This record gives sequence, C-alpha cells and structure tokens, in this order.
Amino acid sequence: ALLRQIATDFLNQHDSLALSVNISHNFEGITLHADTALLERAVRNLIENSILHTPANTKILITLEMSGTCFTLSVCDTGGGYPETILQALTHPPELSTHGLGLSIVQQIIGLHGGTTTFSNTEQGACCVITLPSSSV
Repeated sequence: ALLRQIATDFLNQHDSLALSVNISHNFEGITLHADTALLERAVRNLIENSILHTPANTKILITLEMSGTCFTLSVCDTGGGYPETILQALTHPPELSTHGLGLSIVQQIIGLHGGTTTFSNTEQGACCVITLPSSSV
C-alpha cells in the first residue's frame, strides 16, 4: 500500500511522469517491521533522484518482489545512470558532497532496518536495489 500511495502522490504532482509500479507477489501474511516514515523517505528520495537527474520523459519503474525471506525493492530509470563518482562514494563513503546525499540517506535508512542497498548502472539507466528482511505472520 505504501508504494502505491507514493506512486500516486508523484503522479498527481507530475503530469508527464512515466512512473509504474510492479508488485509481483501476494504479500498477504508477510510483514516488514519497519519505520514507515523512514521507508517512505527512502523511496521518495530514489524517485526524486530519478526525476531531478534525468531528462524529461525518463521512465521510472518500481518493482517489489519476494526473494526467499526478503523483500526486494528496485527503483530503476531509463536516464543516463549514476555518475561514477557517486557510485564510488556510495561504495566507499568517506564523504559525499550534497550531490548524492539523498542516495546516502537511502543507504542509511535501509541499513537501520537490517537491509542492503545496491546502486548500479544498467544498459537502461540507473538502478537501486533494496533488500529488506521480512517476518512471517
């Protein structure tokens, strides 16, 4: 529900935004014990990053899947990808300038929840994959 609400908010704010959400699993009975406000901030940061740092009409795809006992959330776009300096700073974060700070915040939020983040460039553009442990009900 959180992902759908975030997507709806962005679509309501940006008329020409090409944003889609793919939830490929029935998540009934599976919970994620997390701070909803922090997770919302992380997802919003990723979407905003795609909007701010890519050309107009860039497509953004959010995918939520179950992988074993973990949630896997990816936010990918069809822009030019992450600058190499940002990828290096996220991998070895001695310090980030204000450019890339939102991505560093995503890493911190996910780390606080026992998860991991992977930032990469693909042939299609930039992609962040978040893995978070779930708890069965």
